[in-house]
Parts: sequence; structure tokens; C-alpha cells
Amino acid sequence: MGSCVSQHKSPDPDLEPESGKAGPGPIERLPDNVLYSVFLDVASAEPIYDIHGFGSSKSPNPSYHDCLGWTRLSAVCRRWRTILIGVASLWAECVFGLPADMAALALSRSGTAPLTVVIPTYVDSTPAWISQIMQRKKWGLPHTHRERLLNLALVHWHSHEPKEFLARDLSSQHYHMLFQKGLFNSLTLLILAYEYHDSGPSAPSREDLNDLRIVAPLVREVGFSPTLPIAYGDRPGLHLVLPALRTLRITTDLTLPTTIPTTMEQLHWIASLICSTLALKHLEIDMPIDEFEVDWAQIFGGTRGHLSALRTFKINGRSQTHLDQLLDLIVPDTPANISIILVLVRTDVLEALEPYVSIVGRSIRQRSLDSVYLSRWLLETTHPVTSIHIDAFPSSELLHWQTTLEAYLHRPLNQETTKAALWAACSSPSTGLHEAPPDESQHILDIVAPILIHKHNDIQTLILDQITTDQWDNAMREVMRSCLSGVTTLYCVHGPTDAFAKRPCTAALRLLCFRDTNEARTPSATHESLKLGRGDILPALDTVVVSMIVTQSTKGHSAPRSTANVSAWWNELIRALTYRRDVGLRVRVLRIVGYWATEQLRKRTVRLDTKMLARAGVLVDEVADERTVLSRPVSLIQKEPAPTIYWGS
Repeated sequence: MGSCVSQHKSPDPDLEPESGKAGPGPIERLPDNVLYSVFLDVASAEPIYDIHGFGSSKSPNPSYHDCLGWTRLSAVCRRWRTILIGVASLWAECVFGLPADMAALALSRSGTAPLTVVIPTYVDSTPAWISQIMQRKKWGLPHTHRERLLNLALVHWHSHEPKEFLARDLSSQHYHMLFQKGLFNSLTLLILAYEYHDSGPSAPSREDLNDLRIVAPLVREVGFSPTLPIAYGDRPGLHLVLPALRTLRITTDLTLPTTIPTTMEQLHWIASLICSTLALKHLEIDMPIDEFEVDWAQIFGGTRGHLSALRTFKINGRSQTHLDQLLDLIVPDTPANISIILVLVRTDVLEALEPYVSIVGRSIRQRSLDSVYLSRWLLETTHPVTSIHIDAFPSSELLHWQTTLEAYLHRPLNQETTKAALWAACSSPSTGLHEAPPDESQHILDIVAPILIHKHNDIQTLILDQITTDQWDNAMREVMRSCLSGVTTLYCVHGPTDAFAKRPCTAALRLLCFRDTNEARTPSATHESLKLGRGDILPALDTVVVSMIVTQSTKGHSAPRSTANVSAWWNELIRALTYRRDVGLRVRVLRIVGYWATEQLRKRTVRLDTKMLARAGVLVDEVADERTVLSRPVSLIQKEPAPTIYWGS
């Protein structure tokens, strides 16, 4: 909406309308109160580009009109401009995100509406690309606005209550000046971090904040560093009274030592806050620390939380963090939405991983999660890291993806969905220059596999990608034989990493028939090698869904390269379907999903597609080609230069 109206000029109110012209359109007949609501919706979709870089997340290289965001609506006509100027809540949200002259205008239009207060950090942490854009706009960098915005907050703190407050490195003096009032009836969001540098303000201690209280009856969401000196029991610190709290986020920044706990005493406030917030629905803890062993039972001191309303439990930890203990202490049952990121070392995989696998297994059984996505990849960091991702959810969720299946699977955590996800990364010791890094995927998969078996609700849908190794292939075949015999639908999608971008997602179908890459090139030999009497792989498989996404590379490769990649995609598919038919496990339905980025790309492969669709039609009972041509470009998961044809979103 806003992207269109910005191209129109305001009509001259002194000109008489020409006779014979059409009357006002539907949107012009809307009453003011409805337009008011429309403007609020547009503002959330088209934010103003702000000095903190929040609005830039949707447009990394914004044009002049992008920077204006929802204010472009004022260019449509005088009536729209009048209504927009009167939407005080919108102006109150952007006062602290604008340069000085613009901020003064926004403040005058905000009336008495509660403000969104954002205080930049003392040390600039702005990404380079945002800094370049802001210098080009001559707005200055966020840290240059710090003192101005602090003064603005202090001057207008009593006349304009805050609706949202975000600060990461307030000094003790600023804490007292801003929160000495104590009662904040309009506050709904509070984010306070403990991110201090040597060159900035000093980090306040518990004693520094001992007499401060923040009573906020309407706060529903908070975000804190675990080291923030929050009071608990009879210990001093920042006193919080948040009766309406629904979402609690605790985040450690491993690049800033002041946010990293070094003793259990620093974590006691977490137990106190959780036990006093019975209506909490969403708990997220990002604390991958290994400085000490966390004993949550000792922290809770024999008490337990009773968070029966808890729906989302999202954690990122290490074996020393023992966040599985925390879950057992705060909820009687497994929450509907679980997301676990666990970083392990090779020596403690079994002992550390089993409790978290058990949590995911309980969720699968209790919530009847009948679809599972299994993936692995080797991450190259300072040490070789093998990771495995398991994501279980109801098959009904697969009906709701909006763009591609890949985009759905790699979506940010949605608090309203039902799922159980575990991402386990195993760090291995350094190896010699000529030694391959150890692959722990089979070890981890052996621990994870048993939770996929349960009597009353078999896994019906399996999702795989093309990211693989020989060890992973062998382990997955055993899992598919022993734990996933009830699978009726198999999806092949493209994984989220760049390292394997050249392989088509249909390479995942090798798990159905081929023992190794050498046999993959001789199908007849493969057919004999798998007839070993140890059980068929996915004997109940009825439907195969494969993803083809054809996108032009930014470098622009030649047409033969494109055709070769599409050909490889089809060859993997035809080979697997042929094998299933020959061993008496014929696939009934083949669905092809995805898109071509342009009509030109579709025409480039149309002859090959026609030929291969005909071959596939002989090997299955039904073929559904659901691919489309995009009308607009999409962003891809791949960030590095890739071949002309991509196999993922």
C-alpha cells in the first residue's frame, strides 16, 4: 500500500473536480476510524528507517522512500495527512529512532501517548553495512545519539510514560534518574542488558541498585542478561514487580564478559522471578556457558515453579548448563513448543545428550508429533563441529507453508506452533593436517533414534535433505529400517548450509536404495546388494515430495550449466523411483513442488522436464507437478556465490 501511494502527488484542494470523472474509490469512502486502524497495520509492515537500524532489517539498502516508511501515506491527500498526523501512538513509537529535528516533530505529534524509549550503547556495535547507510543519510551513528536520547528521556519521563524501554549499558546514576518513580502503568516491554566495556559507563552492582523498584502492572515481555543484578530473597538489587509477565528472555553475549555468569549466585534471581510469575507462557534462555556446573536444584533451594501455562521453552546451552534440570523444576508437563540448542564436546555426548533427547521424546509421544525432519552437517569453526538437527511437529503443519517448504522448515521459532526441535553440535579435538575431522553424527543419531519409536503414534512423514556423509547414510538406513517403518510420505528438501549447495535435494533419495556413492553409479548392483533380508527401507512409503527451485545466479552462468544441474536432479529421482519399482516397493504418488525464478528459466528446461515427467509417470501411479513461475524475486538461504541452479529457498 505505502509503496504505491508514494508515487502520487497530493491533489490541489482549490481545483474543481472534472465532470464525468469516477466518484471516490472504496478506500476514500472509509470512515476516519477505519483508516486509523489501516494506518496502524501499514506502519507495522513499513517501518520508518531509524537511527538504531531496526527498520533496516527488511531493506538492507533502503531507498529514500524506504526510509520514509509509513509516513509516505501522508502524500496521498490532505485527509490522509490529517488523520496520519493525529495517530499519536505511531509518532510516539519513533521519537527515539529519529535524528534531533525529526524527533522534535514526532514528539510534538505524539501528544501524551506512551513512548518507545531506545537508548544506544556507549560503544558503537552497529554493523558496518548499517553504518555506511546511515552516514550516507547524514543521520549519524547510534552511539552519537546516546547523550541526546538520554536527556530526552529524562526531560520527558514524567510527561510521557514509556510504553517500551530498551537499554544495554545504563550507569547506576541513569538507573536511578530513570526509574526512581517506581510505578510504570504504561510499560509493556522492558529490555535491560548488562553489556559494559572498559571505555564506557561502569557496571552497577547490587548495592548500587538496592533501593530501586520497577512496578509495571502491564509488562508482558522482558529481556535480561543473566548477570543483571536483580534482587531476590533478602539480597539487594533491582526489585521487579511484574504480575502480567508472559515472556521472559535471558541472553548471554559471549563477546561481552559482563554478560557471562561466573558464579551460581548470579543466577538465583531467575528462580525467584520464575516462581513468582505463575502465568508465564514463553521462556527463552540463551546461556551456552562452561565456566562452572549449574545446579538448578540448589538455585531453587527446594522450591519448584508451577508454570502450568508455559507453552514455549527455547534454550541454548552446554552440558554444564543443565537446562534440562530447570525444565523439570518449573513445569509438571512438557510444553507444546520446545526448541533446544546444545553444544557438546566429544567426551560427554552420551551423558549430556540423553536428558534432552528424553525431553523431545516425551513431547513427540504426548503431542502426537507424526512428522520429523532429520538433518546433519559438519560446521567448520575453530574446531570441527558435527551437528544434527531433529524437528518434530504435527503433519497438519505442512499444510500452512506460505513460500517454500525449505522456508517453512528454517523459519524462526513461532510461539504458537506445536513442535519439538533439538539441534546438537559436537565439538571434536583438533586433528592432524592430513586427518579428516571425526564425524560424530552416527554416535548422536544412535542416541536420538529410539525416541522415534512409539506404539500408538508412528512417524508418518519423514523430511530429509541432501547433506550427507557415508557414516550418516549408513546410520540413517538403519534408523529408517528399525524406527521409521510406518513412514508413508517422504519429503526431499534442500538443507540450510552453503557447503553442499551443488548437490540436488533428490540426492537424499539415495538412502532408499544405495549403500555408497560407488554403488549409486551402478543401479543394478545396488538392487542385489540391498536384498540382505534385514528388512526393507520405508516399506509403507506411498508418497514422495521433491523440491525443485531454479534461480538465476547473480554471476550468470550459461544455459548448459543450468540444464546439467536440472538433469542431475532428475537423474537422482528417476534412479530412486526405478529401484523402488524393481524391488516391489513402488511409489504411488510423486509430487514436485518449488518454482522457477523467471519464465526464461522455465523455458530453458522445459524439454528436459517434459521428457523426465514422462519417465516418472511410468514409475509411479500419479504425478503432480506443482511448480510455479515466481512473479517477484525471493531471497535465498545461500549467502555465498552458488551455481546457476539452486535446490533450496
